[in-house]
Amino acid sequence: MVDEASLNTEILDELRELLAENFNELIDRYLSDSQLRFNLLQKAITELDFKAINYEAHGIKGSSRNMGANRLADLMGRLEASGHAQNAQNLLEVFADAKSEYARVITGLVSVRNT
Repeated sequence: MVDEASLNTEILDELRELLAENFNELIDRYLSDSQLRFNLLQKAITELDFKAINYEAHGIKGSSRNMGANRLADLMGRLEASGHAQNAQNLLEVFADAKSEYARVITGLVSVRNT
C-alpha cells in the first residue's frame, strides 16, 4: 500500500504509463542509486564532509522528486542546504527523519512495481 503522504501516486501513474514495461527498471535503479547515496551521505555526515553532504543530498533530492517522493526530497533539500552552508546543526536529526521517510518510500515503491 502506498502512503500518499510519502509518494505522489499521480506522478507514479504517469511514469508507469510513460515507461510501460520499463517502470520496474526505473524503480529498481532509483532504489539502488538512492541506497548507495544514503550510505555515502551517512558517512559524510559522520565525517562532517559538507561538500559530500551537499552533493549526495542534492542527488537524492532530485531523483526522489522525480519519483514523486516529495517529502523525502524536502528533507534532502534541508540537508543539501546545511552542506552548502557548512552548518552541522540538526544534521543528525534531519538525517534520521530522512531515513524513516526513505523506508516509507521503499515500501511504497515496492508495492507499486508491476508484477
